[in-house]
Amino acid sequence: MKFDLTINSLEVGDLGELISQLRPQWNQTEIKVKTFTEGISNATKAFYVNNLNSNDTMVIRMNGSGTDDFLDREQELEAYARLSAGNVCPPLIASFNNGLIMQMVSGSVFDKDTIKDQTLAKITAHEIARMHKNVELLPNEREPALLAGTKKFIDLYPDKYSKVDVEKTRIALKLWSRNDLLSELETMKQLLEKQTTPLVVCHNDLLLANFLVDEKNEKVSIIDYEYLAPNPAAFDIANHFNEYAGTDEVDFTNVPDEEYQKWWLSQYLQEYLQTTTVSEAEISKWFKSVELMTPLSHLYWGAWAAMQAEISDIDFDYVTYAHLRLTEYFSLKNKLLSNISDLPQSR
Repeated sequence: MKFDLTINSLEVGDLGELISQLRPQWNQTEIKVKTFTEGISNATKAFYVNNLNSNDTMVIRMNGSGTDDFLDREQELEAYARLSAGNVCPPLIASFNNGLIMQMVSGSVFDKDTIKDQTLAKITAHEIARMHKNVELLPNEREPALLAGTKKFIDLYPDKYSKVDVEKTRIALKLWSRNDLLSELETMKQLLEKQTTPLVVCHNDLLLANFLVDEKNEKVSIIDYEYLAPNPAAFDIANHFNEYAGTDEVDFTNVPDEEYQKWWLSQYLQEYLQTTTVSEAEISKWFKSVELMTPLSHLYWGAWAAMQAEISDIDFDYVTYAHLRLTEYFSLKNKLLSNISDLPQSR
């Protein structure tokens, strides 16, 4: 269902018309609410009457301020249909002008410890592989979306922030300018050309909060598909490894080392290639592509955070986060330069 409604908040009083249409049996004075605090783009809450894990629980997401400037919401709706057809996620309940209504998926989000649990990591690798394998590319999806997506973020990154405190932080941190970041798109293009993994439908935002873990039933579910787009499989994997560092308290020492990444890739490839054995040569080939994509994940999300600092109303220090991600990008890029002589030097 699609409602021609724009909501102002995720308070029950503002959602009365939506709830009465979708859950007419509910007494709205009895509705309970659970707020999800992990997101740094949108506002999301669960609404229920009896039990949070009841079949009729609804999760309502109100899109973050300004996100429609760089996200195609109609494309997101199509993505959910494609994903549910591929048995990757349940179908949407409904949408409205500035958000979505989803089915409740049970589980708790990953943290820096649970993500490294070998059993759960193996299941996660299989789930990401299933998404890459089962969701078909559309006829017009023949090129990576990463370059255009990153440029869109950079184009929305202002020369000067309108919020005084944000601008002070930018100056104090000496955050790279929009022109600095635009000049790095050539590096992104060259690294994309050098990687060898297939173009697949990528999630592109595989951070810890976008996994729900049901440890009792050993089940991992991927959620939140607003950045879904075609990219090399290695980009999704590299970005996932980078997200082991966390979001609120970023620690890049948590990013897994080569041994772990190769073990994880062996699990992923067993599912993706539908085989019980994967050669060391195949794992190494994929690892090299993941290594090439790793800095691009930092450039992508660094540019995103630099942009979000201007447009978002969410209480999050986007400028410091942008600085952390971009610092890591330049550091990793410069390490690659010793092996790839035709990449441009950075300052």
